[in-house]
Amino acid sequence: MSVLDATRQRSAFTDALRPPPGYVLGACIGTTYSLDFDPFTAVLLAFVGADVEDPLNDAPAVLTTVSRLRSRLRVYVNKGSLHPPATTNRLFALYDRILQPTTMEGGAFHPKVWALRFDPVARPERHRVEPIYRLLTASRNVTDSGCWELGALFEGTRRAGTQKFGSDVSTFCRKVAASRNLPRALWKLIEELKSVEFAAPREAAEGLRFDWQWPGDRVLINRLPRAMSRALLISPFVRADFLKRVCDRTDELMLVSTQDELDHLSDEAHARLAGARVFVVSADADEDVPSLDLHAKLLAWESEGESETLIGSANATGPGWGCGSNVNCEAMVSLRPGLGIDAVVKAFVSPAKDQLHPWIEQYVRQPDVSDPEKEITKHLENFKRLLLADQIRGEYDSTKKTLRLLTGASAGAQAWPAGMRAEIIPLLQRDQATREDYRLVYGSGAVFAGIGLEDVAAFAYIVISNEHHKDIELPFVVQFELNLGALDADDRDKAVNARLLDGVDARSLLLDVLAGLPGGTSRSSGDWHSGGGQAGESLLRRATIERILEACTADPSRIDEVEAVLAACGDAANMSAFREFWAVFRESLEEESANV
Repeated sequence: MSVLDATRQRSAFTDALRPPPGYVLGACIGTTYSLDFDPFTAVLLAFVGADVEDPLNDAPAVLTTVSRLRSRLRVYVNKGSLHPPATTNRLFALYDRILQPTTMEGGAFHPKVWALRFDPVARPERHRVEPIYRLLTASRNVTDSGCWELGALFEGTRRAGTQKFGSDVSTFCRKVAASRNLPRALWKLIEELKSVEFAAPREAAEGLRFDWQWPGDRVLINRLPRAMSRALLISPFVRADFLKRVCDRTDELMLVSTQDELDHLSDEAHARLAGARVFVVSADADEDVPSLDLHAKLLAWESEGESETLIGSANATGPGWGCGSNVNCEAMVSLRPGLGIDAVVKAFVSPAKDQLHPWIEQYVRQPDVSDPEKEITKHLENFKRLLLADQIRGEYDSTKKTLRLLTGASAGAQAWPAGMRAEIIPLLQRDQATREDYRLVYGSGAVFAGIGLEDVAAFAYIVISNEHHKDIELPFVVQFELNLGALDADDRDKAVNARLLDGVDARSLLLDVLAGLPGGTSRSSGDWHSGGGQAGESLLRRATIERILEACTADPSRIDEVEAVLAACGDAANMSAFREFWAVFRESLEEESANV
């Protein structure tokens, strides 16, 4: 890993999640503070190596991908940090089987960690090939943000014994994902991480550590030395509580942040920064580098021949480092000797003496001008936190086709701030129905009628505002507990898939799936499609039983895709022979699995 060329060594977040050639995703646990539905769709397709230009308009690719990943992927998101999509899409209903809201008492769930295992495609010539494990720890959320971001990626394989770095990652994932309902593949990943030896880059030749904090458990501030001769701090958010700790421990400090954030600091905090070199990310664009906001987090220090660089999710705040009353869940990787303060400064701040990169400016304090709109939004954010304490559940009645949203708590209604308004509606009905008063959830519930099974999803769209400033709204999405058991949830998925595949040629889609194409996306050059085939020709004649067995043995996740397509397409013509074969094939697999 390296950040020594900030203009050339930038890569897409989805590229860090794609399987290597000859591998498929075996299991993944991901964490993020916030999530946008549209970028998350691109992330899902990246997991299977798909490259779809317009994911939301390629329903077959997405639904077959979700079918593959449902038992091997969980993404944990800070509760209330799901961003409303620009337009609703029935595909989002499938995501409530993968996303998991997470609540932190007294803080936020803020890590950006992805632990993945990639399994080799099972072919005779690759029977000795081992799985590849990958860890990504970054500042990047699953959003469409174009900010400056920073992350560290490591790969490794299993070795005898327990590795400290992998064991710490395993402990973190177990803490995050602990649930009786966690799929077996993910429990297996958590256990395997204990013995994974991740390759250390030259920046970690003297030490590689995975650090994390959890409210009431451990804090990151204890990982910093008591005295540092030099320190470089890069963070979009800075608070006086953490700044005091760093300044008290550092002889020479360089800080890179944002203009507004630094202007908000108190006079006392600025007095502590009097001897520091302080820079901000510029709002001006450059011909080669566009104007970007800062979201990267880095702390590098040097002291008496020692040096270290910490990269990850923690902002320069008390909650971020655990030196205040509130503590976030955060994760960082620590590298020794690290990237080197001078190298990072040259790459990101100052390429030469008395020069600054086009995206960096020397900080000059400006008057902290009050912004009425920001103040109103701040009050709305406080109101949002009050609502997030509610544990909303959804009760779906398939006979009446109604969805009732309610909560057992009544404290929220009793403590309702004067002048505040909130409305709620199921996410998939946002564009077709009327929002209801949120306070109905405290009583008999907010009821929404005319909802078919294919339009049920465990996401609610909430909009809050102030009666005196109705033009300023704060919308967000929450994931709630839905009263669908395992069988009902499967029926819901089948109904959603059936609607999404309405009008799609089931035989062609199955041929794509069995040909091993990413996400079921069609490619006319595939050898199974060459020659076309007659309209009445059976699926088995075109695919052949041997090729089906080969495809499903090489990548067992294809079985889940085939199941999803068959369940959604009903009694499609010319597929009876294939259905009979598939029933026998699945039965034999189940018998073999029972005997293992």
